[in-house]
Amino acid sequence: MKNLAFIPARKGSKRFSGKNRRKLAGRTIVQRAIDSAIQSGQFADIVLSTDDEVIISSCSEYDNLIIDERKSELASDTATVLQALLNLFDSWNVENNVYDTVTILLPTCPFRNSEHIKEGFALLGDDIDAVISVVEYDFPWAMSLSMAENNELLPKLDPSPLATGNTRSQDREKVYHPNGGFYISRWSSLIKYRNYFKGKLKGYVMDEYHSADIDTEIDYLKALLYIKEGLINKL
Repeated sequence: MKNLAFIPARKGSKRFSGKNRRKLAGRTIVQRAIDSAIQSGQFADIVLSTDDEVIISSCSEYDNLIIDERKSELASDTATVLQALLNLFDSWNVENNVYDTVTILLPTCPFRNSEHIKEGFALLGDDIDAVISVVEYDFPWAMSLSMAENNELLPKLDPSPLATGNTRSQDREKVYHPNGGFYISRWSSLIKYRNYFKGKLKGYVMDEYHSADIDTEIDYLKALLYIKEGLINKL
């Protein structure tokens, strides 16, 4: 198969300034994403989509990296990764099926590695539209609460297990959420659905350490600790 990797790395971030330039074990999280893509051996081409000249300069070591200089309206706080990808997708002649698959690799999941990617592709059977990397929720989602402006707590489920007393986590069904490691879609499925969560999906489960998400400074400090304590390889 001819596969495309898409790595989004916009400059702005309100919650953690310059997060895509941050380094872990001597490599920026963007470089780590590119490295994992290359080392997996799964991709014919890799696209780096960014509006940040510093990030582009830091990636000059890579031969044949395709740079998508993202427009400002696609690099705002309200723009989504999917919008940026579909904009690039539509600028190409998508009906010609240039690639067989297109995979989003978020830099903010910096401990996803080449083995995860290869194992994810191994799940992409002929009848599967997409394979998404996921991690188990670390707390039973059924016990979630919302809070009104007056601090009133409102259970999200009715009846809530908090009210019925069925709070044993061992009794709850396992539930997962995407971790940003990878979103693999067939090219034809993305043309059809314009979404990664439609059609027939499979999940690839990653552990909580490799699923670390860099969205805040605390997240970053935790990631540094994971490396220091040997919980993650240093590549």
